[in-house]
Amino acid sequence: MADINSRLPVTDFADGSTGSATPIEATLVGGSDGTDLRALSTNSSGVLNVNLSGLTGSGTISALNGTVVATTAGYGTTIFNITGTWVGTLTIQGTNGDGTWIGLKA
Repeated sequence: MADINSRLPVTDFADGSTGSATPIEATLVGGSDGTDLRALSTNSSGVLNVNLSGLTGSGTISALNGTVVATTAGYGTTIFNITGTWVGTLTIQGTNGDGTWIGLKA
């Protein structure tokens, strides 16, 4: 007879491996929208999707060497939509807040 303190291997339907198909059952990892539980979403690489749809802004460059500054503190990604008719070179730059601006890939 086995000792009462023996260990039994247990597998349930929520077991899965990173990068494998979603198991039959799973544990939801989520956060609150202030009222309800909302599931976290990832892209196909497993990176967390973040919706910043409430953060918007606009600006106009009307002079040679003019600038528009987008405040993005605390955000990892920014998407720009450049519209209108214009001639020139658009240069995207960023700073970590120390006053030094560096060119970014557009």
